[in-house]
Amino acid sequence: MKFLIIGSKNGIKKEDRTIITKLLSNMIDIKDIVFEDELLIVFFNDLEDLDFKDVILNLNADLMIDYRIYLSREYQQENIKEAFNEVSKKLKEIPYSLNNVYLDDKEILKYDLVNGAPLDYLRKKIFKKYYNDLDMLETIKTYLDCNQNMSVAAKKLYLHRNTLIQRIERFNLETNLDVRTFIDGYLIYHLL
Repeated sequence: MKFLIIGSKNGIKKEDRTIITKLLSNMIDIKDIVFEDELLIVFFNDLEDLDFKDVILNLNADLMIDYRIYLSREYQQENIKEAFNEVSKKLKEIPYSLNNVYLDDKEILKYDLVNGAPLDYLRKKIFKKYYNDLDMLETIKTYLDCNQNMSVAAKKLYLHRNTLIQRIERFNLETNLDVRTFIDGYLIYHLL
């Protein structure tokens, strides 16, 4: 299950809540909708990847409002409330601007890095089960040190190229960060 948090500097009007809800119900399988602290929270099951950035930009243009949207990653049912509470606290710290109408975990991580959050806290939060896995972390660091070149990194690690690809994909699934992309690779390298 995932959730969306939609907010605005000036709050969400009642009639806009109805418009947003109808729009989203045509796009996703909504399980629950909550209005809390001037935020509209939508819990849903994601069947396909939708580009919510375009949705919110179009909504802002059509309604001439400054909405921003946060899209969570996939959570188990029992963990979603804890994740929501943590994210909603963090969103209150991030000021509204035209540059952050769409937020996700990567954007929050960038904000935390820029604003000096403790690196050990971020490592635990991002690496999760790989926090103490020296083999996986060395694999990722070597891959990044080799300029994200799969063949060179595999040779340096004495691994088959496919084994390296599988490790990187497992890391990506766990952390929701893809070290094969520049920004994610940079963030991970900084944490390492």
